[in-house]
Amino acid sequence: MNRAASETQQGGASAASEVSERQVITLAPLLAATLFFGVYPAPIMDVTAASVDNLIANYTAAVEAHRLAGETGLIGQVASLFAGN
Repeated sequence: MNRAASETQQGGASAASEVSERQVITLAPLLAATLFFGVYPAPIMDVTAASVDNLIANYTAAVEAHRLAGETGLIGQVASLFAGN
């Protein structure tokens, strides 16, 4: 049995008292930011919107280019040979 559980069962120091001030100072802003952006994510979405739109445009263009190359390129010609066209 670990020390914190043993002390708690025996009426000693609780597990919460083992958290140091440095840990609280480090984790408090992270907890606050997580709660804030969990409830109000618009600031993150606004910052990333342009990048996501650009990514979607590039992906769509690449898929369309691949589709056109498949229809008219070497892959399309080989496929038509096997299809009997």
